[in-house]
Amino acid sequence: MLVFVFSVDGPFLQILEQPKQRGFRFRYGCEGPSHGGLPGASSEKNRKTYPTVKVSSSSPV
Repeated sequence: MLVFVFSVDGPFLQILEQPKQRGFRFRYGCEGPSHGGLPGASSEKNRKTYPTVKVSSSSPV
């Protein structure tokens, strides 16, 4: 997992789970058929996960 944190002071965003890599992505309904939600990198057939972020209000240590 890659986590990039760019903050000196104030809130920051931490990526906990990346989206699963796919060969296709549709941004808008008119671009193609619906293929469900965006699964997380560790998602499996019987255990679905989703991309996850954490917003914190203080600088990471």
